[in-house]
Amino acid sequence: MLYIGSGTSASAGVQGRHTGYINGTGDIPKLVKIALNQGYSMSFGMLCWTALPSPQLVSHLRARFLSLEAVFTRSFCACIKMVMDVAFIPDFFLWSRDEVNWKPRCTYLSLSESVRADLQLTEEELIAAHELRLKRDAAKTQRHREKKRTENEELFLKNNLAQHQSWSEKNPGRVNEIAADVRKKAKEQQRFRCELCDHNAATQFALDLHLQSRSHLDAERNGRKVLQPLSSTAQNRRASRAAAVANRTYYCTTCKKACTSTTDLKRHKSKQKHKDMVAKSHSSSHQHT
Repeated sequence: MLYIGSGTSASAGVQGRHTGYINGTGDIPKLVKIALNQGYSMSFGMLCWTALPSPQLVSHLRARFLSLEAVFTRSFCACIKMVMDVAFIPDFFLWSRDEVNWKPRCTYLSLSESVRADLQLTEEELIAAHELRLKRDAAKTQRHREKKRTENEELFLKNNLAQHQSWSEKNPGRVNEIAADVRKKAKEQQRFRCELCDHNAATQFALDLHLQSRSHLDAERNGRKVLQPLSSTAQNRRASRAAAVANRTYYCTTCKKACTSTTDLKRHKSKQKHKDMVAKSHSSSHQHT
């Protein structure tokens, strides 16, 4: 049996649809649900895909995918017979219904679906709507978690730990990115600070190590931090970075940001803020063309 659909969630994408089908928490199509009850199992494949779009492109990209879904559904004979079948040109299809050995599970074409967004909104309005939706979703998730924790705190913590461990194993790169951001914010907010040495650590563990270090113990004995002069290598590195910023040696023209090195520039271009600016720039250029 064959069913063709699309995952156009602006946050979860096709992965959200896939997970919903596997867990049984998603809106499973009627004929697919009947097949599962008959003992069929599901396997998945993708015919067309793209990265998750920036907020201002979501509605337009969703409209494109609904059109593609309809094309694939007709091309692969995945939809049940409809009164409009006679309106389609036979040469458009890869096969006729009589030639395929699978049964269709789609009950309608996605062209009848709405885009669920106002295509007339400006980019600023779409971004504002996206931010509001994120806040509402976060509040909804928080209320759900609080409810589950109140009902059974021990089970809630156990499930939460299991989900976190499972996600961490599947997304090691993202785990490292989040950890780096947490450490950076901890330093900026001075959460783990040694006033004596004017030192901000990234974690409590790092602060504990610092408190046991020779430099801190020397500072305790002397009543102040023992300042070590910068080495010539460190001085040259600092001067080189300052010159790179001043001369825009490593410069992002899209964001108008000067970086200190090729590594710094590469790190900047990997961030979502830069990607959003690139998408916005491309969108603006298309509008002016």
